[in-house]
Amino acid sequence: MEIMLGLLLGAAIAGYMVLHPQAIGFSFPNLSGEWAVRPTWPRLLTYLAGRWLGYSLLGLGLGWLGNAVGSPVIYRLAFTACGLLAVFMLLFLATNQSPEMVLVRLSDPSGFSIPIFPMGILSASLAVAPALAGMLLCVAKHQQFAGFIFFTNIFLGNAVFSLPVLLNMKWTKAVYFKKVYRFVVLICAMVVLVTSILDLIKS
Repeated sequence: MEIMLGLLLGAAIAGYMVLHPQAIGFSFPNLSGEWAVRPTWPRLLTYLAGRWLGYSLLGLGLGWLGNAVGSPVIYRLAFTACGLLAVFMLLFLATNQSPEMVLVRLSDPSGFSIPIFPMGILSASLAVAPALAGMLLCVAKHQQFAGFIFFTNIFLGNAVFSLPVLLNMKWTKAVYFKKVYRFVVLICAMVVLVTSILDLIKS
């Protein structure tokens, strides 16, 4: 279940990147004002390696933090905040906006002119609701090395669902493509909401 949740959160992060009007987070390669141009595999793999490192560091750091905190009160607050973030996801689906978008604009590395590998690392910090929910769940449920595993699953879900756009595949412009991503975000919101409520009851 936790593996599927991690993959779903990663896929939902990619959904935010695709569904947002400004296509947030697609700073690589994002040349000529397009979402992406067809990159060479070495450049793409370098970017994804940086993103995996960024997610790995987040998972390790948050897992350590969760172990250091060790407070049931903090964990309950984390589960409550996750439920709120699930509502934010539903609000995003309805309006293309949600309260955390202020943080998203601050954490989006799209405007930076830096090499591909560090750009990949910074792309792991995009503060959309599914990513924030993953961070809180990591603190509350995945202490120490388990945080690394959890965020590796988030990376895998994100990489698979963002790859078609990064490769600039023609069918990504089709209407059904965005509908699939909307469905993914919807499922993620519902799963996070139910999981948060169940964890809150058990805590």
